[in-house]
Amino acid sequence: MKPLIILLLTATLALLWGCNSTSARVGEEEIPLNEEKVGQTEGGETSKTASNDPIQAIKDQFSLIESRLEKLKKIEKEYQSEPFGGMLTAWEQNAKVVKLVDEIYDDHGPMTISYYFDQEKLFFLYTHSEFVPMTEKPTTHVREDRYYFQDGRLIRHLLKENTFKFGQKVDMGAIPNKEIEFSEEEAETEGQEFASQARQALDLFEISD
Repeated sequence: MKPLIILLLTATLALLWGCNSTSARVGEEEIPLNEEKVGQTEGGETSKTASNDPIQAIKDQFSLIESRLEKLKKIEKEYQSEPFGGMLTAWEQNAKVVKLVDEIYDDHGPMTISYYFDQEKLFFLYTHSEFVPMTEKPTTHVREDRYYFQDGRLIRHLLKENTFKFGQKVDMGAIPNKEIEFSEEEAETEGQEFASQARQALDLFEISD
């Protein structure tokens, strides 16, 4: 299995490094937050389910980040380049990026790449892409990928795909996920490739004192 998303990430990041961009920081004031780890409750007690199940631990960490976004420092960076343009948005907790979203604008449809980090290590990656052919009354093909990582290795890949008719509302909520199988070697190599892409994306947001 060689996911197409890696090629798209490579092309996007290459464009970002070479393009003119503008950035803005939102919420400059640091907000003190508790340092809960995956599998811990608000009171500091360890969740047995999360500690024994790496997928559940990732879901717990994802939910924790999402629940705190409004309290975190937000940094935005807009970029313009051919054929892509878009917006990069990062959220920081204690001076470390915990979520980074790359919204890519293209003539054939938008694509969003969302990275989630724990101590600057990628643990979850979500992508949503829409392809609309330049024809009369075009259909819209939508693809979503969810990648789960543990210790730098890919441990789960879920895929959703659907084609919507012209004028039909794009709603992937009722579309079931498909479990994508991969070998141990692919788990290792793809984990490394995604981690490298995430590292490059993080480098764009390193803030000098």
